[in-house]
Amino acid sequence: MPGKNTIVTLILTTTNTNQLHSKTRPAWQEAAIFCVLAYALSWGWWGFRFAPFLSAFFSSGQPIGRSQLGGLDVPIGMFGPMIAAILMRIWISRESLRDSLRLPRSWKAYLFATLVPIGLAIATILVNQVTDFGRFIWAGDSILPLIGTLLIIIILSSVSAIGEEYGWRGYLLPRLLPGGEIRATLIMGFVWAVWHLPILITGLTFPGQSAALAIPIFAFAIVMTSFLFTWLYRLSGGSFWTAALLHGILNALTELTSVKHYPDSNQLVVGIFGLTYAMVLILCVCVTYLIMKRSSMVQANGQTI
Repeated sequence: MPGKNTIVTLILTTTNTNQLHSKTRPAWQEAAIFCVLAYALSWGWWGFRFAPFLSAFFSSGQPIGRSQLGGLDVPIGMFGPMIAAILMRIWISRESLRDSLRLPRSWKAYLFATLVPIGLAIATILVNQVTDFGRFIWAGDSILPLIGTLLIIIILSSVSAIGEEYGWRGYLLPRLLPGGEIRATLIMGFVWAVWHLPILITGLTFPGQSAALAIPIFAFAIVMTSFLFTWLYRLSGGSFWTAALLHGILNALTELTSVKHYPDSNQLVVGIFGLTYAMVLILCVCVTYLIMKRSSMVQANGQTI
C-alpha cells in the first residue's frame, strides 16, 4: 500500500496548480449540451442492444447476463462521452482536437494514477476483514499468472476508459471547475453515476443484486471516486490520459473483490465500488480536504507575519 505521506504530497501538489483555464464562470450551456449528447449516444446504443432482453427483465426481474450480449455491446456505449466531446469541440466550443490529446509530463500524475487505486483496493480488503463484512479468500491463483491477467485487464480497461474520460475529465470537468472544485466534482460525479443507469438497472454491474440497492450505493461510490479524478486532473495539468489509466486500474482491481475471492459475501458491500470502498473513500476525501485547509491556513499565516 502506498505510503500516507506520498499520497498526501501528491494530492497537496494540486493546491499549488495554477488555473488551467481563464474562464471565471462555469460553462453551463456547453456542459448541458455535452451531457445530452453523451447520454443520447450511450443510452441510445445500450437501449438498442438491451431491447431484446428488457421484456423478460421487467416481467421476471432477472438481470441481463453478459453471456446474452455480444462482447462489445457494453464497451461501445462507453465511447458516447468521447464522441460527444469531439462533436462539441468541432461544432460548439470550436477547440483544437490536437491540443486535447496532449500527454501529461508530470511523473507524479502517473504515480498517482497507479498507486492510489492499489492503495484503495488494499484498504477495502483490510476494512472488510476487520469489520467482518467479508472474508477475503485467496482463490489459489499463482502470483505471476494473476499479475499477467491483471495487466491485460488494465490495458483493455484503460482503452475502453478513454471513451469515457476524454468526455468526462477531458471536456466536462474543466467547464465545471470555475464554479469551485468541490461543487464541480459533486456535479461531475452525479452526471457520471446517472450515466451508468442502463447497466445498473439491467444487473450487469452487480449481477443478482437488487437495482434498488445497487443504484444508490454505486452512485455514492462514483461521486466519492470523482474526487480522485479531479485531483488527478489538476495534477496532470488537465489531461485525460492519466484519468483513463486510473479508471482502467480501478476496473481491473474489481477482480480482487469479486465473488471469486468473496464467495459468501454481498458484492454491494465488499466489492470495489461497493459500500466499504465508498466509506474508505469518503474518509480519505474528508481527511485530504482538512489537510489542504490546514496547509492553506499555515501558508496564509506565514505570509502575514
